[in-house]
Amino acid sequence: MKKYTENATLVHGPAFNAAVLPQKGAEAVFVRLAIPAGSWFAKPGREPIAALAASLLDEGTTTLSRAAFRQTLEGDGSRVSFWNDGRHVYVTIDATAKALPMALTLAFDALKNPLLSEESVRQVIERQSEEYVHADEDTDTQSESAYLRLLYKPDTPLHIRKPLEYRASLLTMTREEVAAFVKDAYRGTITASAMGNISPSNFERLMLEATASWEKQPLLRERAILREDVSALRESYVTVPGKESLDIHLGSAIAIAPDHEDVAAVRVAVDLLGGGFSDHLMQTIRDRDGLTYGTYARLKGREFGREMYWYAAAT
Repeated sequence: MKKYTENATLVHGPAFNAAVLPQKGAEAVFVRLAIPAGSWFAKPGREPIAALAASLLDEGTTTLSRAAFRQTLEGDGSRVSFWNDGRHVYVTIDATAKALPMALTLAFDALKNPLLSEESVRQVIERQSEEYVHADEDTDTQSESAYLRLLYKPDTPLHIRKPLEYRASLLTMTREEVAAFVKDAYRGTITASAMGNISPSNFERLMLEATASWEKQPLLRERAILREDVSALRESYVTVPGKESLDIHLGSAIAIAPDHEDVAAVRVAVDLLGGGFSDHLMQTIRDRDGLTYGTYARLKGREFGREMYWYAAAT
């Protein structure tokens, strides 16, 4: 156990690293867990399975029905939620100090023993398939994904397929495939943070108990980030029927990792370009010239740990 920042303390175990920030007078504890099991760890072409699996984690476990799972949490006034991004599955827990041990136990029960009933899998697939239909009609989503397809080669983490391609893949997924993904991918070192009415030693003890049977060896499914040839200008156009407006994205990849010493300077530059209402893009393209409803710039790719990219966008 050691000081992590001026107020936070870093604790760790065989399967986790955690930063704990006690807050005097706080009644609740807020915990976030990050497990390296996002869409990056799915097989190429099957990326939607990560979001499908994460959405099923609060549908009950092999030891607790959905109703019992939720009633146990609600009885203690706790909340547990799950979601994913490209690199991780996340768990957030909001509970009192007294209820935290039970909430943490339930969260790990869901991660290790999700129920994954046929009915729940079917219902979530139906809901998420509709979300892909809406994404296909969204010009901003289509523009950003087309931009990334220009930068990165297929079947690499930063390459984004068309929404309807993801939907077609999702519709063929089965309960057995989801169960295999959870068993295969939900492992490795967990990154955690805890803030509120909790001491570092107490949180360390709770995490050691919760991860006692956690598979510590990470899933080794290395997927290289391979760029397309961007030595010359490349363009892509996506037609979205029925839309009168359009969205554009332009930018480039940046061959530096998120922990590179120059990232802070790059982030400041991107923020000055398009980080808020007082930035250069908003003051010129929108406010002065009236050419766009909105415009902004972003620096992304941090979750993959090896390369970032930036873009400026406008509607």
